Amino acid sequence: MPSVRAAVLYSVVGKYCLSGLGLLTTVIIARILTPAEIGLFAMASALVMILSEVRQLGAGVYLVREPELTEQSVRSALGLTLLISWSLGLAVFLLAPALSNFYNQPDILWLFWILSISFIAAPFISTPAALLTRALAFDALFQIRLATAITSLLASVGLVALGFSYFGLALATTLSMLVQLIVTLFLAPKNMVWRPSFRELKPIVAVGIYTSIANLLKRAPTTLPDIIIGKQGSPAQVGLFSRGLGFIEFLFQSMVMGVSPVALPYLSKVKRDSGHLPRAYTHALVLLMGMLWPVLAVASIVSLPMLRLFFGPQWDAAAPIAAILAYWAILRSGHAFFQQAMVSVNKERTLLIKEAATFLLYLVALVWAVPLGLTAAAYAMLTVAAVDYALSAMLLRSQFGLLFWPFQFAMVPSYATTLACGLSAWLIYRYTLGLSFSGQQALFAVALLLPFIWVACLWLFRHPLKVELQHALSRVLGYRKREG
Repeated sequence: MPSVRAAVLYSVVGKYCLSGLGLLTTVIIARILTPAEIGLFAMASALVMILSEVRQLGAGVYLVREPELTEQSVRSALGLTLLISWSLGLAVFLLAPALSNFYNQPDILWLFWILSISFIAAPFISTPAALLTRALAFDALFQIRLATAITSLLASVGLVALGFSYFGLALATTLSMLVQLIVTLFLAPKNMVWRPSFRELKPIVAVGIYTSIANLLKRAPTTLPDIIIGKQGSPAQVGLFSRGLGFIEFLFQSMVMGVSPVALPYLSKVKRDSGHLPRAYTHALVLLMGMLWPVLAVASIVSLPMLRLFFGPQWDAAAPIAAILAYWAILRSGHAFFQQAMVSVNKERTLLIKEAATFLLYLVALVWAVPLGLTAAAYAMLTVAAVDYALSAMLLRSQFGLLFWPFQFAMVPSYATTLACGLSAWLIYRYTLGLSFSGQQALFAVALLLPFIWVACLWLFRHPLKVELQHALSRVLGYRKREG
């Protein structure tokens, strides 16, 4: 089995490559389609994204966490995923007319019909992906996702350029899923069994009923705004809020999701080896926050020139939303591995209750705030994120053994680095603007100087991430010496 360090390296590098392709796709599409067109697609895809969290019903988590796997357990996981996924796909197809009437948008009917096709292939992709994750085979997962991302880029841009508008985005989603299935068939692990079984489903459901619903509820902050704004506002407003949220989510996912797939197998391995789970959890978060929080703090300050640079001036109204949501993401990521921690100690029910409470808070807050404007909706999300952080800390203490103050003390280097980088970015940005530089020139100055400031802060505040950077540098230098 590959080492955890190698798995993290493959996962992070792969995620950055995939995020880069995703960003390139978004940049091109945002300059071709209007906010209203993108908003209409976001309204349809939001519901499909929510249901995609349920279609595995925890089979993937079961396959990763289970101490011993048999052929029957793999077949049962595939069978359960097939039943759920195909049922949800059929439900989306049949409910499409009612959903179109709900939003009073006729074209959404066809968007739902096209997007429902992806549910057919999903079981034959997610099951082998879970087995690859269990084996920490993130090199194979990267190849699968790279082929998918390239297909999505070419198909989306090509179809939109040909005049298919938001229908092109939906068709590209379906086409990329087909390519993902084909590549998965070639790279699936040896213990993958392609014949589904519908027996012995109860153990999988026992895990999945909690984790899948929890996953669905966890996605609420990124999907609920599209649904609620789509009903109470206009497609253009959905597009603007989605772009501001999507910009911050891109930064968040680019770092968190590179490490997150390794978190559950890592914590499960620590538990199997009788290791200290709270210490492992804290160390993983300290390393992640040392990278993520400074980026988000800087992004809040330079949100306007960054959005204009990537997406064009038609998205300027999304900048204030992104500036607020950057701090929402900081709070949200404060316990980024909460779900993995709960699953690793068999606390799926606790996870579900907490995510359900958070979901209700987001729902009430957004329904109340959206009529007051998009900025109010962003502040509502920020408030709920603060409550969510407090709930996570309480549950981690009682169910996982993570003490609050030792954890906060361990995070001090990350807090200090974030504050120093954010303050430095604000001073550089304001100073360059005061010298009559343009917003893009000020952004360039921040981008040029902040990496050096960040590295200096890691050394100044003795951040544990410094050790990882030294290790990576020594490996690169050692490799060059061997090559020489």
